[in-house]
This record gives sequence, structure tokens and C-alpha cells, in this order.
Amino acid sequence: MNIGIIGCGAIGSTLAKAAEDMEEVSEIYLFDKSHVCSRVLEDKLSKVISILTFEELVAKSDFIIEAASQEAVSLFCKKILEKGKDLMIMSVGALVDDDLREDLKTTAKKHDCKIFLPTGALSGVDGLASAAVFGIEEVILTTRKPPSAFSDVEFIKKEGIDLENLSSPKILFEGTAKEAVKLFPKNVNVAATVSLAGMGFERTKVKIIADPSTEQNHHQITVKGEFGSMNSEVDNLPFERNPKTSKIAAASAIAAMKKIVSTYWVGV
Repeated sequence: MNIGIIGCGAIGSTLAKAAEDMEEVSEIYLFDKSHVCSRVLEDKLSKVISILTFEELVAKSDFIIEAASQEAVSLFCKKILEKGKDLMIMSVGALVDDDLREDLKTTAKKHDCKIFLPTGALSGVDGLASAAVFGIEEVILTTRKPPSAFSDVEFIKKEGIDLENLSSPKILFEGTAKEAVKLFPKNVNVAATVSLAGMGFERTKVKIIADPSTEQNHHQITVKGEFGSMNSEVDNLPFERNPKTSKIAAASAIAAMKKIVSTYWVGV
């Protein structure tokens, strides 16, 4: 199988390095607006080929991973599906756009291909999806991160929140997942994943906390429904190459990629 990756940032380059060691993968095509970045990986990894155009990437790849941005989802993903290529989306927050999400689903169905969304920095998503089969009454996601994780969020700047001088945990946001994903596009992709697996963006509740006492990214999912109740928590160390995301988010993407390219799945 030949894999195409859009974006050579922290996640994209990590996926390329992981795919290098997968015997099922023959070639890895990289496309990034910074050709310097993709060429650096080409020099380091034997299976990697730096691609100059998006069209060439799609033509040569059997399976493509978006690892760039929410904007890239809007720009490229429908075109990938129109060519009948399976797709994994890392910037899951882009799917808060109802029109975009439904358009991608319709396109995938029309061209007989699949869209994969990795679990990301969460635990309990399989359980949440199972609970949704019989009906869910409530889903609450609480995300707690060190203040530095929110340093370039426009919403924080507009609200005049002084992250550097926090002496105790501060609630930055409480509301729907739909609002949270739009206001914190680089911080709470997990809210999109929870929404898509469970009750949707409008009914999923989200609380976001900046906590100066922690160096970890903490996510808690509380679910109530006909099945009973579930509480899932995870404390993630930040990803060294991008502290705005969690290390396990990168691992989740690699695990998903392994499933997709192999014939053996655990946890379906």
C-alpha cells in the first residue's frame, strides 16, 4: 500500500516515521506547503517521497491522511474522496461544520470509500459509541490543560485572560461542543471526536480549564444513558513536538494507521 500524508508538522512527520517501519507500506508520499519540510523527511527516510502538488499525491496514494489543519480538511478532503481514496482525518474539529461533514459523508458513499477518525487523546470512545446504540441522556467532556497550551487562542486574548499569572485553576469555557471546537480549534479536537461518537455537537457539553498546577493534558468523559453510566479519565503528557496536543494523540494516529493497512484488528 502507498500512503499519502498532507502536512509535515509534528503529527505528519511522526506518522511518516511510523509508516517507514510497516511492512505493508511500500511508499510514503508527503505533501506540505513547505516543501523544505517534506524534503528533509525524504532525506531521512527511505520510503518517503516529497510531492510538489496535491494532485500528484492523490494519484499515487492508495490511502491518504490529513495531518495539516482544519482548513486543509475543507480544501482537500472532498477531492480525495472524489477519487475513490480512503481518508483519515486528524483535524476532526473541522467536522463541526454540518454542511462540510455531510458533504464528505455523501461523497465517500458515492465513490465507495471510507473516512477514518482516530480516537486521539481520549479513552472510552469505543464505550461511548457502544452506549449510543441504546441511547444516551448526557455526555460531558472536561478538559484540563496547563495555561501554556492556550497561549495563542484568540478567544483568550479577546477575553483578556492573563494565563501567565494564574495561581489556581480557571474555567475558560463551559458550553456546547459546537462552540468549544470553534473557539479552541487547536486544543479540543477531542470534543469533536466525543460528539461524533455520541450525542452530536449541540448536545455534548464541554468544560475547558487552565490549571497552573498541572503539566499534563487531562480529559474526562462522563456518560449517562440506557446502558447505565460511564466515567473515563486519562492524564496525557504533552507531545514533545507540539505541546498543544497530547503524546497519546500521535500514538492513536499510528495505531489507527496500523489497523487500516493490516488485515488484523483488535477493538472494532
